[in-house]
Amino acid sequence: MAWLSRQLKLEQKKPLVSGYIREQCDGKLEVPTDLIKVIRWFLDEVLYWSMHGKFLRKFCNKKVGQILYSSTYNYNEIEFCNYWYPSGNSTQYADQVIFGVTLTRLPKHIQSVTMYYRLQCRKFHCLWKSIHTFKQSNIGHNNCVGWNPHNLRLSRCKLAEQVDFNCFVSVIRVVYDEHDQIDLNVESVEELLQITRHQWVLGEQEMTQCQQCDVGKTFYSVNFGRSENWCLFMSPKGFNFEQNQAADAERGSKLMLYLRLLRLPINIKSLNINYVLRAHYAVKHSGVEYKIKEAQSVSVGYGFNECTKQCFVDEIPNITQLAALSFDVKIEIEEMVDMNGKMIPKQHWQKYGVVMNDNYTKIKSLSLKNWFV
Repeated sequence: MAWLSRQLKLEQKKPLVSGYIREQCDGKLEVPTDLIKVIRWFLDEVLYWSMHGKFLRKFCNKKVGQILYSSTYNYNEIEFCNYWYPSGNSTQYADQVIFGVTLTRLPKHIQSVTMYYRLQCRKFHCLWKSIHTFKQSNIGHNNCVGWNPHNLRLSRCKLAEQVDFNCFVSVIRVVYDEHDQIDLNVESVEELLQITRHQWVLGEQEMTQCQQCDVGKTFYSVNFGRSENWCLFMSPKGFNFEQNQAADAERGSKLMLYLRLLRLPINIKSLNINYVLRAHYAVKHSGVEYKIKEAQSVSVGYGFNECTKQCFVDEIPNITQLAALSFDVKIEIEEMVDMNGKMIPKQHWQKYGVVMNDNYTKIKSLSLKNWFV
């Protein structure tokens, strides 16, 4: 059950847990639904906080720079907690709720730990998904990460009766001091396709949320790839606050789009990839449709400046001008570098869990087929 908890998504765990319990009872007992729910709850690795009443008022009354911490939680010897700056951590971010993860303990024999983390507030459609590497050499002055500080205004929380936050943290790499040795029990056991394709179509509800959001707010695609290796995300109104204050929407800052790596193959330090990204959007009022394309070869890894790549710089209009929007992406691994800095020959890629699918993968979606022929 420990393997089950570590490797599967919660929605995949639920039917397996229910079946496992009934099998153990051998049909002799009627298993209470509440008991199954309790066991599922213990397997849910997401942390939840529900703020209402007196505690929500305390949260909303915090001043700039005042901080709240959660209880700690751990992965083996590594310890984390969550934090909030309800009214921002500085005057620059006053009235902005900052939510994040803090590393509170990293044993001396561990050189670095890389985690995937997801921060969310469903009520206000706030989401942040990323990876981060904490290094032993930086402990003490670089042990906090958080979501985009423009995701949520405290003034909106003050109008709500209840505000819920949740956080999911998964340790995806541990490197020990001795010969840069990695913990193989942490690494992904799922295969990664050499070529990955994904389509992100913004529906009517998502388009409305993007058009009504504040400047700087971010929105995410689902994770894609066999072991959820990638995601796309965007800031529909960009991050240029001065431009977006202009009365003329056409002078607002452009939509900003990013491709993000979320997981590397086992024992791999970096990938050289080629991505082909296409955007299809329609402009309001005129109804004119545009299709644009970008193709780049880049290196990606777990480093702070290595996992995220900006795409279509200054090419897609501010979301307020659009009636429809979709993205199609094709990512192909071209080269792999192991933890010792050595290039891995393609004939050995399968040992690292990479499946060569360039000859037999077919695109099921007709719209995707039209994009990539």
